[in-house]
Amino acid sequence: MLGTPRLLGVLTAVLIAVGVCGRASAQLLDPDPPEPVVQVSDYVREIFQDREGSYWFGTNGDGVSRHDGTSLSYFNVGQGFGGSAVRGIVQDEAGAMWFGTDGGVSRYENGAFTNYGVKDGLSAVDVWSIMLDRGGTIWAGTQQGVCRLEGETFVAFPLPRIEVEKPESRFSPKVVFAMIEDRAGNLWFGTDGEGVHRYDGKAFTSYTTKDGLAGNMVRALCEDRHGQIWIGTDGGGVSCFDGTTFRTFTAEDGLNNDRVYEIIQDRAGNMWFSTLGAGACRYDGTEFKAFGVDQGLSINELACPCGSGSRFKYCHGPNGVHVQEMLEDKDGVLWFGCSGGLFRLEGERFVNVTRDGPWAAAALRMEGAIPEPMRRVGRLVGGEWKMVPDTGIGMSTRWDWGPGRYSLRGMIDGVGGDRQPWRALSVVYWHPGSKQVRSLAVSQYREGVAESVVTSEGDRWEMVSDMYQAGDRRDLKSRWTFDGADRFHDELMESTGPEGYFPLASWDWERRALPATPRAFEVEGAARPSERLSALAPLLDHTWTAENSGRELRSNITWVPLSNVVCLRVDAIGGEDARTLLLDAYVYFHTGRRAIRCLAFTETGGVYEGDVTVKEDGALELELTGHENAGAEARDVRLDFEKDGTVRGRVWSVEGDERALMLDLIHKPCGVGIESGR
Repeated sequence: MLGTPRLLGVLTAVLIAVGVCGRASAQLLDPDPPEPVVQVSDYVREIFQDREGSYWFGTNGDGVSRHDGTSLSYFNVGQGFGGSAVRGIVQDEAGAMWFGTDGGVSRYENGAFTNYGVKDGLSAVDVWSIMLDRGGTIWAGTQQGVCRLEGETFVAFPLPRIEVEKPESRFSPKVVFAMIEDRAGNLWFGTDGEGVHRYDGKAFTSYTTKDGLAGNMVRALCEDRHGQIWIGTDGGGVSCFDGTTFRTFTAEDGLNNDRVYEIIQDRAGNMWFSTLGAGACRYDGTEFKAFGVDQGLSINELACPCGSGSRFKYCHGPNGVHVQEMLEDKDGVLWFGCSGGLFRLEGERFVNVTRDGPWAAAALRMEGAIPEPMRRVGRLVGGEWKMVPDTGIGMSTRWDWGPGRYSLRGMIDGVGGDRQPWRALSVVYWHPGSKQVRSLAVSQYREGVAESVVTSEGDRWEMVSDMYQAGDRRDLKSRWTFDGADRFHDELMESTGPEGYFPLASWDWERRALPATPRAFEVEGAARPSERLSALAPLLDHTWTAENSGRELRSNITWVPLSNVVCLRVDAIGGEDARTLLLDAYVYFHTGRRAIRCLAFTETGGVYEGDVTVKEDGALELELTGHENAGAEARDVRLDFEKDGTVRGRVWSVEGDERALMLDLIHKPCGVGIESGR
């Protein structure tokens, strides 16, 4: 709105190429044949990014590989790894990596592997799933059921057996292909023929097709941001369970294949489904979009070894579109593990990532342009920072890149002395006008707002803040001293005037593995805006669309529980880069200014900020000052709510007393989040 951003397969391919080009086999002895493309593996079935940012790729015969940002290395049975096929990867709070393999469970810590098999309590060495629960316990789903690690020994965790009307399974109903822990602490187990079991800590509840489940062969489980459980089945499609009823989606509803093997939800709220035979599929709450051969998935182009200079394509698997793993990394990039190699989605097209790369997404290859102070702050990204010692009333923070190109967003969560949870939203960003790293933090507690300037040098940072709470202003300073990559000491001080700063409190923070599921905020009133922001209520939890220059603009407006902030994201749909983030904005009440404020970031790195006024007719007006570079730009924005349910949005550029209309768009509501149509 404001400113518009692996050997059999290779050998087979070589033989095909010789036939296609009509050259004698002796041509293969060309002294300088082109180098063939070598995949990370012909079958990538697991993808994981650890808290240091390294990528781990579980394969179907090459063990596990790791890319640490510089090089790609492999671990197999010859290096002490437990198996050749990897079916699950997690990282524990101490930083150790855990793998579920066809040879048991392997732990990688301090450069060495420890392997667990039947002698260590596993019910079988074929492990099909692995999970780390919020208590730090490792769970393994094997060919013979579920086991959990107690000390250094696995102990069986028997699941109920269910009679089904039409028994079917790929291997055995005892196999557990998927496990998750939901935000309420329930454990979910997806079986190979007996549906899904939920364990609440005391008893099991089982669901099969007679209860409305799409199929009894369950391959995938995922909890979305609304607390709904998505269940992917092998042949029946996918079901969404809201706690009471199942809603099932199949090919008749737009799903590109009913064999669903993996489910994730991206940052924008879209649900992604990987399939066996038809690529991947994205569901935005209203419609499905298929991603497959036409978008470059699982099609590998090789230089012909005959030396002719021609190129050819080949596929792995039926239609070349088996997808068994998906991951959205810390930078918001989507990765896909396929029966043809490793792929990454850039825009609406796939890039095949081979052993030679490219390892950085196109949008991230501009890292050299990121200001050095902002890159230093970026060390916060990855894992979860927790205050230590954890006394039960401590704090935790997760930092992620974005919104915008040069910013970080942190959710600071805690539990107070009254045992009630609280949350503060913090955004750290590069301001192109002032050439500073700045920060905005907003919390519901006493309507707290903190505006800060961040300076850093080596392992020592300072954050000087103006803190406003219920109208009172405080001059605070926070000093962070890092001790290695995963620990820092935080000192909070308050100004005493010319005399300096008086120490208020200090904490130690440690980086730990991310919890299996996000914290739940089941607090009365947490899911709706405060009275200060009630004028924005009509816009919430909708997706709005508008047309501009042949592209669809899609806006999602959401409420951040407990933070007293409304978030707006605008994407452009259409063109070669079919989905481009244009704008991220935050609207909040500034208790010091006694005004509603807006802070917005554009995909080009611009920063816009200013006041929001609610007019008598309900319209919203924004007076913004923007910095796309060193110069300031003034923008006026007005949103009018029309009687037919649409919103008219206009943007003017302002120079002195003159205003020039830049945009005049009609925004139409097109859905209510993922729950639309339930």
